[in-house]
Amino acid sequence: MNSFNSEYIIYIREQDGTRTMFSAGELRDRLEHCIGDSGISDDITLAVEYALLNRRELKSDLVFDRGEIDAAVVRLLEETGFPVAAEEYRNGVDFEEELLTAEPAGMVQFLRRHLGCGEERLEKVASEVVASARKIGVEKASPHLFLELARHFAKHAVNTTVSELPELHKLDIEQLEKLPEQLSEKSRVLWEKQVVDIECITAIFPCVKFHIYMEKFTNHYDVSCPATELLVYPQAMETGAVLGECRSKLLAGAAGNKLPCTLVIHDLRQFVREAFDCSDETKCEQSAQELGDIFASELSENLFKLDFD
Repeated sequence: MNSFNSEYIIYIREQDGTRTMFSAGELRDRLEHCIGDSGISDDITLAVEYALLNRRELKSDLVFDRGEIDAAVVRLLEETGFPVAAEEYRNGVDFEEELLTAEPAGMVQFLRRHLGCGEERLEKVASEVVASARKIGVEKASPHLFLELARHFAKHAVNTTVSELPELHKLDIEQLEKLPEQLSEKSRVLWEKQVVDIECITAIFPCVKFHIYMEKFTNHYDVSCPATELLVYPQAMETGAVLGECRSKLLAGAAGNKLPCTLVIHDLRQFVREAFDCSDETKCEQSAQELGDIFASELSENLFKLDFD
C-alpha cells in the first residue's frame, strides 16, 4: 500500500546533517509500539503527514529537522490524551550522550533539531532556558532537562511566529448515519451493495476515509475476466462520482471546503492481473495506479492519500 497522491516528497534532516526520506510506515510502527492501537497510530501518522505537506507553501522545499517532527508527534500525543505514549515516544528519541552546556549558541543549535518552532521564537526560548539554568547554578545537564524547559517556555510564550493550519471542518457520526438517505439512487445502490464504504471519521485527524472493494465492484458491474480498459474505466469513473457525491453531502453547510479524504482500494492489483490478463509486475503496478487515479478523480485536490493492495 502507501501510494501517495502527491508530487511532494518529505525529507528529514538528521542530526549529522544528512537527509533521509520521511517514512510514514516507520512512524506508524513506532507509534503503534507506544500506543498499542493500530487505528489510532494510523490517524496520528496521517495528521502529522498532512500537516507537513500543508507547510509546502511556507517552505521552499519540504525539509524538516528530525527534532521538529518528533516534537510535533509528542505534542499531538499529549493533546489527544496519550501522555504515557508521548513519554515513551520521547524517551525513544536519540539524544547526545554527553552533557549539554548551558550557553546560547549551543542551545539554539540543539533546540533547532528538537523543537518545532520558528527561528525568532526559537532564539527567545533558548535564551530563557539558558537564563533559567544559570539562575539555579546549572552549567551542564542532560539534554532531556533542557528540552523539557524549552517545551515549557515555548508553550507559554505570548507571541509566536509559527503559522497554524486552518481548522478543518468537524464531522460527527450523525452526519455519516444520515448520508445514505441523502444520496442519489445510483449512489445509494453502490453504498448498499458496499462497493463503496466509509470506515470512520476520526476526531484526531478530521478526514473522510473512503473504501472501494473490487470484488463487490466486479459483482455489481458484472465484470467478467478478461476485460478491457474501455469497459472498466467508465464504471470506475461512475464509482468515483459516488465518492465525490458522498464528500459533497458530508460537507453541506460547511463554511469552507477543506476536508481531506483518503481512499483505500482493496484487491486492486489482483483485479488488474485477472481482468487485464497482466502478468508483468511493473505493468500491473502502472495499470493499478492508473485505475486508482480514475476512481479518485472526483475527489481531485481533496484527496490526501490513495492506497491500494
